[in-house]
Amino acid sequence: MWITRHLCRRRGTRRAATLALLTMLVSLSAACAGPSGPGSRGAPVGDYEQILRLAEATFQGGDLASAASFYERAHVLAPDRTEPLIGLAGVAAALGRDPAAADALRRAVRAAPEDPALRAAYARALLRQGMPESAAAQFEEAIRLEPGDGRFYNGLGIAFDLAARHKLAQQAYHAGLALRPDDLGLVNNLALSEALSGDVDQALSRLRNLATHAPTDRRIGNNMALVHALAGRVDEATALTARDLSAEQVESNRAFFQSLQNLAGPSRAEAVFHAELADISRPGLPSAASAAPE
Repeated sequence: MWITRHLCRRRGTRRAATLALLTMLVSLSAACAGPSGPGSRGAPVGDYEQILRLAEATFQGGDLASAASFYERAHVLAPDRTEPLIGLAGVAAALGRDPAAADALRRAVRAAPEDPALRAAYARALLRQGMPESAAAQFEEAIRLEPGDGRFYNGLGIAFDLAARHKLAQQAYHAGLALRPDDLGLVNNLALSEALSGDVDQALSRLRNLATHAPTDRRIGNNMALVHALAGRVDEATALTARDLSAEQVESNRAFFQSLQNLAGPSRAEAVFHAELADISRPGLPSAASAAPE
């Protein structure tokens, strides 16, 4: 999911990404915590499971208010189970209430501190709140719990980059690539990180090599444009993204590339990792430049 952004600005995209994450996390939690597991406190298993199913069904049907109500009821029946808290986080994220989503995931982590997937989900919620240092700590804990999952290193790298700690970010991406050498997100994010730290030639070399394996993927070209822009080559960056775009879209990209020249530190990294470039493959919609942590 290297093109999915961790700061969705469009509710439809946010809901789709949240639903996928919710489904994955609920499945993981259900596998780890059976009906008689810790936290059930004697709650009627049938009641809890029925209410949880209703919550999931109403969430998928788009009735977020009813879903939240059912998740709350399930949480009352089994206060230490993580599924209702994950569900509440999903509803909050779908509504754009990032602090509430982070709080629900924080409580889920407290209930299941040894679950690396929950740690990573909480870290992503912290990133959405602009808290990269706190997110990095959670990704580091997820890696401690499951060191063989390269996706956590991608998240850690993004968190460090957003905190303008690019050398640490690059170490994280390299560690992830040792586990997932063909991961497009890790390669792209490593290149952007290198450009942010001033190693433009290495970043471009890495992206050109990647482009030979995916020559039709415009996202790689967009990242190459971002690297040129970070080096102050606004004309080159604009030309790389201009094909098949309207004059208005070309000018929009140029203005964004120009704006990078006035940014530094975390603000510059945030602009790059959240870049919205006009893209012919999605007319009228922004195109993300980099990967979200999975």
